[in-house]
Amino acid sequence: MLKRVALVVSLSVLFGCMSSEAIYRRNMQAWVGRTPEQLVTEWGTPTQVMTDGDKQFFIYRTEKQAPLPNQMVYDTTANPPILLPINETTTYQETFFCETTFVVQNDRITDWLSEGNACRAD
Repeated sequence: MLKRVALVVSLSVLFGCMSSEAIYRRNMQAWVGRTPEQLVTEWGTPTQVMTDGDKQFFIYRTEKQAPLPNQMVYDTTANPPILLPINETTTYQETFFCETTFVVQNDRITDWLSEGNACRAD
């Protein structure tokens, strides 16, 4: 019984410490060996499909923009000091994207790669 508890605790610590990016990589690696039909069934229609010789590349891209708060500065001349935006007319946007490419050869996913600042597990 004690060994089971130790195993559960060890697994909880292991998976609890894995970063979202590490989980994403593990999830993507699980697609190697599966068919492109299975991929499309689960992921939907690719953003783009490219062919190079006997290889196909199924490309999925997600992108979103999120507003960033305006930079703020303390107005120390006010009593009490107040926080004011540096420029109220400017809206800052950050673009978050992830492009995942699955390499297909002989009707099997053989590899994958990803690029972007938002490639992480949900």
